[in-house]
Amino acid sequence: MFSVLISRGFILIFILISGQLFGQKNQLDGIVLNSDGETLPYVNIQILDSEKGIQSDHLGKFAMQFADSLVILRISFVGYQTIVDTVQFGKEKKINRTYRLLSDVFGLEQVVVTGTRNEEKIRESVIGIGVTDSKTLQLVNANTVSEGLNFQPGLRTETNCQNCGYSQVRMNGLPGKYSQILINGRQSFSSLNSIYGLEQIPAVLLDRIEIIKGGGSALYGANAMGGVINLITKDPINSGVELGINTGLIGFKTPETNANFLGSFVAKNNRFGLSFIGGHHFRKAFDANGDGFSELPKLNSFSGELKSYFKPKEKHRLDFAVKGSYEYRRGGDQLHLEPELTNIAEELKSKVLGGEMAYQFYTSNQQHKFDFYVSGQYTHMDNYYGTGFDPDGYGLTTDFTGIGGMNYTYLLNKIGKEGSGKLVFGSEYRMNIINDNKPGYNVHVHQDIQNLGVFGQFDWKILKWLKVNVGVRSDIDNIIQKLILNPRVGILFDTKANIQIRANYSRGYMAPQIFSDEIHAQLVSGDFRRVVLGGNLKYETSNTVNLGVKYFKSKNQHEFVLGLDGFYTQINNPFILENKEIDSQLVLLKVNGDESFVAGLNLEMKYAFKRFFMADLAFTAQMSQFKTPIEWTTGQYLTSFLKTPNYYGSLILSSMPFKRFTISSSLNVTGSMWVPHYAGFISTDRLERTPWFFDWGIKFSYDLDIGKYCLIFDLGMRNILNSYQNDFDEGALRDGSYIYGPQRPRTLYFGVKFSTF
Repeated sequence: MFSVLISRGFILIFILISGQLFGQKNQLDGIVLNSDGETLPYVNIQILDSEKGIQSDHLGKFAMQFADSLVILRISFVGYQTIVDTVQFGKEKKINRTYRLLSDVFGLEQVVVTGTRNEEKIRESVIGIGVTDSKTLQLVNANTVSEGLNFQPGLRTETNCQNCGYSQVRMNGLPGKYSQILINGRQSFSSLNSIYGLEQIPAVLLDRIEIIKGGGSALYGANAMGGVINLITKDPINSGVELGINTGLIGFKTPETNANFLGSFVAKNNRFGLSFIGGHHFRKAFDANGDGFSELPKLNSFSGELKSYFKPKEKHRLDFAVKGSYEYRRGGDQLHLEPELTNIAEELKSKVLGGEMAYQFYTSNQQHKFDFYVSGQYTHMDNYYGTGFDPDGYGLTTDFTGIGGMNYTYLLNKIGKEGSGKLVFGSEYRMNIINDNKPGYNVHVHQDIQNLGVFGQFDWKILKWLKVNVGVRSDIDNIIQKLILNPRVGILFDTKANIQIRANYSRGYMAPQIFSDEIHAQLVSGDFRRVVLGGNLKYETSNTVNLGVKYFKSKNQHEFVLGLDGFYTQINNPFILENKEIDSQLVLLKVNGDESFVAGLNLEMKYAFKRFFMADLAFTAQMSQFKTPIEWTTGQYLTSFLKTPNYYGSLILSSMPFKRFTISSSLNVTGSMWVPHYAGFISTDRLERTPWFFDWGIKFSYDLDIGKYCLIFDLGMRNILNSYQNDFDEGALRDGSYIYGPQRPRTLYFGVKFSTF
């Protein structure tokens, strides 16, 4: 009996020891540094082709345990080149590694999604994509989206009203209505939101802005004839809090303040994340010439977004977001009085509420990917547009946009000897309902657009140096009521000499409808004008051709990029507005014009040395013409696009002369252009030729580390040369639309930010 107990005891001890030996996990201890040997906090360390991973701590250190003896890791961090490392465990169950990440200042390794509705590296995309990341927005001190869209080739934002201050972004010379603005790839940003919304979205909300110049209707439907601007909001990446405030004096006299808050929580297993981002923008009205009438309206806005994700299991992800904003905007004179007691007033009280939900999953072999999404946004805007103590200027505009859709992606791992590809199919339903009512003028506009789109795309890597993208989208809506096909074809040559050549053709369309910037009252010499759709309107179509060459060079931590992109867009049946009298009322009649086109060259040149110095140059030379002259005012004709310069560009310089201190400088150049100047303050309508503008700014930033926390101080000045319009109209008879050039005169600002990230 005793011997039996002894033998059983030895067996138990053997089992325990074996469990310790054979069940012991392999461990990797590591630290992540930059090229200068400085630690990098919160770097992503992930098992390749898996969602399992962790982040380095605030000292750049991490520890991971594995059951397998062979592990392939992907080490990535924004602004640095990604490393893929194979870790082999043998007798040693514990390994130490040091990873040094090289800088990737221009994001050549960055993953983008807009070009094909799928994740791909920007260098591997057949569709040319420009990216403005959050770091660039900080360098140029962009507090809102509208302030950050001037630093890509072919992009230019402009202000179009002294009273309400609405702005639009022009892409390759085309007016703002030809650009489709997306939020996280969804068309929830309606035409009404595009008028004032660019100034309502705080830049702190954005991770990056992705831009496609040229027709985007093959993937994103109507209104993308000029291109696509995709606003990618920040995901919760790690837990922390950030508070910031930026305040300035416009013209050294008018205060403007932006305050932001960001808080996020991420579970240790990265399966759940939650963030809230909020912003407040306040500005007093700015009067440039002392006549008592505003050139920049008074603003008081609040905005916020609650965003979360949940991964119920590996390769599955659910995203959810709710957002809202409130804005009060008032311009004109005597802003302390009720609008109808003033000479000129434009007053808007906007409330926006929206949300989105998306579910994405891969099959176990990652060969199939499914995306399902829904989103909606409602806007309620009480408004007043009036002149001359008008009691009838009050109105109400409401806008609802709803979207639902799905994408399916099939990955072909091998086609032939070297080839691979992706097939994408999807469908999307979108509705947009706008109601605009001005009872005092008996104007009631109801616009209801229902659209169903189905698209397909094949992205084929034929050889290592040759890639082709072919796609088409069919749309049908309740306006045109017939099937419209919009194809896209692109090809990428990626040579061994670091030279890429891209060629693309795309087709776009736009339905005949009353866009929101045309729904609202037109204040021209104090007369109310509304837009009326002409009979037998045809839908607009566009054909765009792009041909681009880009050269990359990276050596000894020097990075250089040189790109030249030629573009040509022909627009058929463009919508134009003509002055007409209908039922004894002066209206703007929307009719089809003859052909128009834009053509030009975009140049970009970038250079960086480590993170010590960076230069980013963008310049556009173009022409925009109507085939036959159009009547811009009664009896006067022209062929050139209005408010469209032939030359414009930007330059960003940044240097870190010593640790934690950054000097950045930005320059926006706007060439001469034709601007309409309507009678009122002046005796007759006439065209004005504007001078060149050079909006130069400088910014100094210092990061003060306090243990795990950081304080960031900013001091800077915008428009140092005070290159600003100097011929504004004066008084009650002014032309409120006669505004051009930089949005602000010389402006001094100061900012401070506290962060635990």
